[in-house]
Amino acid sequence: MRGLQICCMVIMFVAVKAGYISYPIYGGHSGYSHSGYEYKSYGGPSEHYAYPKYSYDYSVNDPHTGDFKTKWETRDGDVVKGR
Repeated sequence: MRGLQICCMVIMFVAVKAGYISYPIYGGHSGYSHSGYEYKSYGGPSEHYAYPKYSYDYSVNDPHTGDFKTKWETRDGDVVKGR
């Protein structure tokens, strides 16, 4: 059993080194390239966000189980209200 584990580890190491298996390298949010497309990290003063505005509500009314709930939330910019 130990020999099989070592063999599998060697095969995985060789496959990673040969490029058949890729693994993530975490080094921050700098730009990276994949299949000819280049993606760059976004940030700084030129970054644009959509205006945050939404409304949400949820309710349960089940007399059989006695489950009665009501939740709601609205957001308009930085103002969030809810219950």
